[in-house]
Amino acid sequence: MNKRTIPALVALAGACALPTALSVSEAAAAPLSAKALVKAVKVELGKQKSVHLVVRGTQHSVKGVEQIVVDAASRQGREKITKGKAAIYLRLTPGFAYFTGNAKGLSEIFGFSAAQTKKIGKHWVAVKAGSSQYTTLRAAVLVSSVKTMLPTTEHATVSTVTVHGARRYRLRWITAAAGSAPQLTNVMTFTMGSHILPVTDQMTASSGAESITFSHWGEKVSVSQPPKHAVLSLTKVTG
Repeated sequence: MNKRTIPALVALAGACALPTALSVSEAAAAPLSAKALVKAVKVELGKQKSVHLVVRGTQHSVKGVEQIVVDAASRQGREKITKGKAAIYLRLTPGFAYFTGNAKGLSEIFGFSAAQTKKIGKHWVAVKAGSSQYTTLRAAVLVSSVKTMLPTTEHATVSTVTVHGARRYRLRWITAAAGSAPQLTNVMTFTMGSHILPVTDQMTASSGAESITFSHWGEKVSVSQPPKHAVLSLTKVTG
């Protein structure tokens, strides 16, 4: 699973810019400071039980678009990763994470060998809670992960914009290059009013760009376990 890309809510490097036809007005000074805005968002995120995310990413050095669709809840969630013809499907429960996919997805996204991919076949692979692999998969499919996308506010700037007639807070910050990671520019928008929540996040770097949309806050997320006869433990695949 060494090739697995964790979605942007925890660290995806990728993606494409948001559509240009968003009808965004010029930015205006915001009534909140960046520190106050991030604090208010964290308080509101702590009340949320679920969110639907769509992540789209491209890299200049790699052909194609990677899309990740996540229904994240407090202790469970679902995720679908597609890149060209490669596909991975993930279900997270408190006791296990289960994943499956087509041959291209298992090999190109998760990095399984041809022999391991053949062994998995049409099975769902079970990853037990408490393992490092479970922790990695879990991090991308919980609503609490959204908090990790918020910046430290020392160098962030906040303004307000109008998008399709709706007023939004806009937070912009730059993360300096470190090691092999290039400089990253983030522009995140939030709803205004009594419930301040993320709406979009756009990240750009020299290597590519990424966009995320957030919606369906608080809606119920139901995750079922695969049938027992269709489940194969990860140790039987890699052992």
